[in-house]
Amino acid sequence: MTGEKGFLIIRGVQPMVNIHIIERPDGNFIPQFSMKLRYSAAPFWIWIASKHRDQSLVAGNEIAAVWDTSDADNRARMLESELSSCSQTIVSLAIAWESFQKVIADSIRSTKDVKASWKKNRKSAAKKITQTMELAFDLKKETGGQLHSHLSALFRLRNMVVHPSAEFADPVWRDDVRSYVSPVFAELFAERVNHFFSDSLHFFWMIANQPKSANRHVDDHRNSLRVRLLEQFPNLPDVFPSPG
Repeated sequence: MTGEKGFLIIRGVQPMVNIHIIERPDGNFIPQFSMKLRYSAAPFWIWIASKHRDQSLVAGNEIAAVWDTSDADNRARMLESELSSCSQTIVSLAIAWESFQKVIADSIRSTKDVKASWKKNRKSAAKKITQTMELAFDLKKETGGQLHSHLSALFRLRNMVVHPSAEFADPVWRDDVRSYVSPVFAELFAERVNHFFSDSLHFFWMIANQPKSANRHVDDHRNSLRVRLLEQFPNLPDVFPSPG
């Protein structure tokens, strides 16, 4: 209502309430409350990625259904629609990973030296994220290798659409449209992007259920991620059973 003040805390916002005891001039003590808020961005970007993934599948199905009976203009429109949704899915997933890596790295003291190494050696985003997850959640070497492989491929596609090369490239054959196309249209198509989304979601869910973590601050981020993922994707435990 007009004139009223209060706190609006929505999903993804975590409150921290502080209570201080203040001594008044008359010698009495009174409590003083303060509140700080923190927003968990990674689940939000995963949700955004899921919406664009859904749109990409619609676009891909349209290509499969009416490509042969469409004229050149409609074919161009369908490819552009698919590329738009696929690109936004990949970019949103990359942002989700970078967002989660940032809050986890900031929560671990042992990453101070690692961060200096990243800056000195210009480590890739995939390497930074993988090393952070390994430090924070004691991931097995095999799991860390699988995560790094996934992230390397994901960020290569992200860079393709966000930082495209100015160089000319050879056209690439794309089976479903039976044509040679620009490489970006051959790399980013609905079925492939759907696999990238599922793989990223699998890794996020695995991390959200890791039994070990570096400290209670990492615990908070892990638990928050798990709650938000379950809100957005209630069937996750059935699709990706928790470790152990």
